[in-house]
Amino acid sequence: MEICHPKNNITMCPLCDKVCSSWKLSTACGTSWASHLFDNPATVFFSIFMALWAAMFMEHWKRRQMRLNYEWDLTGFEDEEVSGAHIP
Repeated sequence: MEICHPKNNITMCPLCDKVCSSWKLSTACGTSWASHLFDNPATVFFSIFMALWAAMFMEHWKRRQMRLNYEWDLTGFEDEEVSGAHIP
């Protein structure tokens, strides 16, 4: 809030020793907003949600794959393919 507030006219020291000039703190408003977007307390809850969702999706996908293998009568297809191949 302090960085992006339009009434704050804070001048910062140069970033390097010889060539750089002073700069306004308000120029870092976009960077600070993006940093807050990815680094806040909600990120923890989002990561937990994504981990649980991914685990549930993978279990559902494996179950659906097994069901389709059974419905399409492909249960022994992989075994036949592997046993028929000869490795020199």
